[in-house]
Amino acid sequence: MNWRPKRGKELGGGIAPEKFMRCYEQATKERYGNLLIDFFPSCPTKQFRMNLNTYLVFAEDESACMCKKKPRQLKIKEEKVVEEVVEEIN
Repeated sequence: MNWRPKRGKELGGGIAPEKFMRCYEQATKERYGNLLIDFFPSCPTKQFRMNLNTYLVFAEDESACMCKKKPRQLKIKEEKVVEEVVEEIN
């Protein structure tokens, strides 16, 4: 798909375009993959969701996590993606 945000305004100004693009590329690797963005997440680690059941988590956001139970996550670390399945989201 050739869609790319042209300006920060298209993302609401609350998300860095680089961060968005890394999540978008990860989420849409698979056919029919999708990305859900929560602009007001209860925890910084729950802002980006891939295919509705996996959170995409950046290393810098992990230290600010306030979750008692860790949901299913893909951790994004400098161009590398590490999968850590803790619990399915119901």
